[in-house]
Amino acid sequence: MSTLKVDTITTISGTGNINLSRPIAGDGSNLTGISPTKATIEALGIDLPAANLTGTVADARFPATLPASSGVNLTALNASNISSGTLPAGRYTDTVYTHPTTAGNKHIPSGGATDQVLTYSSSGTASWADSGGGGKVLQTIWTNTSTVTSTNTAFGWDDTIPQRSEGTEILSQAFTPVSATSNILIQAKIGFGSSVNARAVGALFVSTSTNAFTMSYSAEGNTEMEHIYLQWYVASGSTSARTYSARVGTSGTSYYVRVNTGGTNAHRFSTANNSNMLITEYEAN
Repeated sequence: MSTLKVDTITTISGTGNINLSRPIAGDGSNLTGISPTKATIEALGIDLPAANLTGTVADARFPATLPASSGVNLTALNASNISSGTLPAGRYTDTVYTHPTTAGNKHIPSGGATDQVLTYSSSGTASWADSGGGGKVLQTIWTNTSTVTSTNTAFGWDDTIPQRSEGTEILSQAFTPVSATSNILIQAKIGFGSSVNARAVGALFVSTSTNAFTMSYSAEGNTEMEHIYLQWYVASGSTSARTYSARVGTSGTSYYVRVNTGGTNAHRFSTANNSNMLITEYEAN
């Protein structure tokens, strides 16, 4: 192989172009005076490595439309770099939670109202309904007394209804129902002793009613104590105020009934020895 070293190559006439029958090899890094156009570069037949290019490649050097790429072979893409646009549903897995609706997985149904309850509708399904049981407690009032009272005012020991004018009032409680269709339970307990071995009679009344609702009696010797229990269940009938009371008397005037103490007036158990009344209002069934 021969080496030709020259400073300048020119034509015989000093004008025109020098035509080379074969390509000139090299990286072209020392070429000067060459107009860097596509045509001149291609005319010289010189291959320039892209690594030797500097500056900015003009837009015209790129095709007007870049070739499309499917991206089918792209992997390890970082989703955190996606900052705009909307991914189509087909590009990701739908993981939205759907609550099952099978028996045992159903929610409490909407609707309902105060005092309604959930009742069976079908397997795994409930519905709201009015409570069918009734008997709900609407209110209670309690009163008691440990006052010692002695009386010989008698209830007639005969076949007549005990009267408000008979016996002595031991317990009294004002009461106003909250419902006109409710039921009211009145319960009373009265402890007593007798000055002799004789009977004590007790009866329940409401407000100014002459006749008693109910009565009870018990007998006791003068050295012991006994109790009278009274109980009555009645419809409220209205929301008007009323007063329930319990009275105690003898069956004759020759002896005394002594409430909250023994027949000989020997007191026992301090204020725990008391008589009491409980009034309970229930919602109607």
